[in-house]
This record gives sequence, C-alpha cells and structure tokens, in this order.
Amino acid sequence: MKSIVLFGDSFLANIDKAATLKLQDKIPNSVIYNCATGGFDTSDCLIRASLVSKMKADYIIISIGTNDASPWKQVPLEVFKSNLIKIIDILKDSKLVYFLPPPVDESKHDPAKIRKNETMNEYRESVRKILGDKVVYLNSDDFYGKLGKHGIEYHISDGVHLNQVGYVTLFNELSKLFTKLLNSSA
Repeated sequence: MKSIVLFGDSFLANIDKAATLKLQDKIPNSVIYNCATGGFDTSDCLIRASLVSKMKADYIIISIGTNDASPWKQVPLEVFKSNLIKIIDILKDSKLVYFLPPPVDESKHDPAKIRKNETMNEYRESVRKILGDKVVYLNSDDFYGKLGKHGIEYHISDGVHLNQVGYVTLFNELSKLFTKLLNSSA
C-alpha cells in the first residue's frame, strides 16, 4: 500500500472525503492523506513541512505558488524561491510530485483582486528552474490548456479554483501519472 500526501493550497485542500476516496480508487493500492489548506503560501507550508515529512509518505503531491503570486500577498519571488528550496529539502525522503498551478481566467476576477497569468508564469518558471529534476511535474498547462482551447470551462466563477470538470481532469491526470510512477518502481 503506497501512502500519498496532498500538501499545499486550495487546489488540493478542496478535495473533500468523497473526492479523496474517488482519487484513491483511481490510484490502486494507495492511501491518500490530505494535509492541504486553502490560502496556504510557501511560508505556511514551510512551517508545516517538518511535520508532513514525519509521515514518511511514499509520495507527496505539492501544490503551492498560486497564493504566493496573488496580488494581495505577492510574496517576493526571492522569498518564494528560498521557501520552496527549504520545503523540498525537508520533504526529500518522499518522492515528490509538483502540481504546477493552472492558468487563471483573468476575465472572471474582481478588478481589485485580479490575478495575472503573466505573474503566475513567473512563479511557475521559478519552480522549474530551481527544482529541476528533484520532483516529478504535473504540468497543468498541458491538460487545462487543451480544455481551454476547446472552450471547456474548468474554473468556478472566481476564475482561479477548479470546478467539477477541473477536478475530474486532475484526477485522470494523477491516475495516469501514478500508473507510470508505480509501474516504474515495481
């Protein structure tokens, strides 16, 4: 039985018990623990990373960056990078999967709180540059970009968080990824 921990922000925190069990069914021989909280940025995750590492999970799926890049927090890029390096180092005894934040729908935002894809891309690219091959990436642009090109909505009304289509897509992609990961480690 492989243990999988979800750690980070609301993209994972919004996966409730029923959804966790569905995801667990899509990843055979797994037990999933959700340690994510909506609103978390890298500073919040850094404080909690040591405790998460003590779980000694086989895999940790990480989702952070969206809140760091939000205009009302705007964690400086250098602080984000520094926090991220420390978090990854603390969690290094588990295999790490990094869910790169999906693009936002800027047209749905409150003008005072608009999140920009341009800013999100800076944070995403920083993740890739500093983490390199220390993690396996689940690149949301690959699958959510395809949905967007076909006019399929994957956000709720805030233009940031995922709707049911978004989560079904995420679960399918995680299932494919874990099929590869678990078969390669067998």
